[in-house]
Amino acid sequence: MAIIITDECINCGACEPECPNTAIYDVADDW
Repeated sequence: MAIIITDECINCGACEPECPNTAIYDVADDW
């Protein structure tokens, strides 16, 4: 299933538990 994160995203984090393959995650501050 393809999911597109659009400009309407407010970074609420509600999508993280719904992602079946942990493709959505917070990037470390080191980047």
